[in-house]
Amino acid sequence: MLKEKYNSINGLRTISLTFVILCHLEMQYNIFKYLKSYKILFPVINILTDGALGVNIFFVISGFLITSLMLIEEANTETVSLKNFYIRRTLRIFPAYYFLILVYFLLQLGGIISISNASWLTAITYTKYFN
Repeated sequence: MLKEKYNSINGLRTISLTFVILCHLEMQYNIFKYLKSYKILFPVINILTDGALGVNIFFVISGFLITSLMLIEEANTETVSLKNFYIRRTLRIFPAYYFLILVYFLLQLGGIISISNASWLTAITYTKYFN
């Protein structure tokens, strides 16, 4: 229902993700070093590599979609269940999150990365930002 109504948001998601990826590529590999010599392109490069802008766009989209879902729930049931909201968010986010944790674990087993025990504990318990 909501997906069909807001299909065009996928384009904004793509733009925000592109900004973040280009930001990381620019920081790591300086991918635009030759284009920076063209002064007219400098403002465009600054916008394309603005990772913070990409993150902000993504959060605005997420807030919009979550608010829309809550308004639809309120219109249908005359109330909003925060318990059900958090259950839905958990079922949507945790599988991907713990799959990523599994990938990190396999990379550590392979000796490709090294993660401290404290970081593992906070990552597995979803308390990373309290550490």
